[in-house]
Amino acid sequence: MTTFSTIVLRTIAVIFILWGLSYIYNDSIGIDAAPFNRLLAVGDSTGSGPIVPVCSSYTTCNEHGHCSENPSKVGVCDCDNGWTTYGSSQCTYKQKFQLTAFLLQFFISGAGYIYVGSTAMGVGELILSVFVWIFLIGSGIYFIKSDGGEDGTICLYCLGIVCAIASFGWWLATVIMFGMNDVNDSNGINLKGW
Repeated sequence: MTTFSTIVLRTIAVIFILWGLSYIYNDSIGIDAAPFNRLLAVGDSTGSGPIVPVCSSYTTCNEHGHCSENPSKVGVCDCDNGWTTYGSSQCTYKQKFQLTAFLLQFFISGAGYIYVGSTAMGVGELILSVFVWIFLIGSGIYFIKSDGGEDGTICLYCLGIVCAIASFGWWLATVIMFGMNDVNDSNGINLKGW
C-alpha cells in the first residue's frame, strides 16, 4: 500500500473511532458527535434523533427512478428499467443492452466486447478471427493448387483447421457468456437483460 493511501485509511479509522467513542460516552470526552452523525446519517443536528434523508424522484433519482418505499432503503432510489446507479449519483447510468451485445458477438466475433466497452478484448478477438480465417482459406487454396501431395502442405492445412476450431471455440464460449448475461460493461455494470 502506498504511503498516501495508508494515511487516508488511518485518518478514516481515527474519525470513526472518535465518533464511536463520543457516541458511546455521550460526549464525555468533549467531542461534538453532531458533525459525525450528520456525516453518517445517524442523528439530527443536535446528535440525538435520526436523520431521514430527503429523497426526491426529480433531483435525487435524476428523473430515471423513484424514491424507494422500503423502510430499510430510506433515501435510496429504485431506478427505472435500464438505468442504474454508478458512482455517487443515483439512477444516472444507462445500462447497455444484452440483446445488442449478444447479436453483435454472434454475427461479428469481438463486436459484442467493443459494444460493452472492452475494446482491447473485442479488437483482439476480431483480429484473431480474421487472421485465422484468412490463414485457413489461404492454406486451403494452396492445398488444392498443390494437389495435396506435399507433406508440408498437409501440415499447413491441418494447422489452419486447428486454428479455425480454436477460434470457433472461443467465439462459441463468448456467445454463451453474452447469452447468459455473464459479461459486464467496462464500468463493471451488468447488462440490461432481455
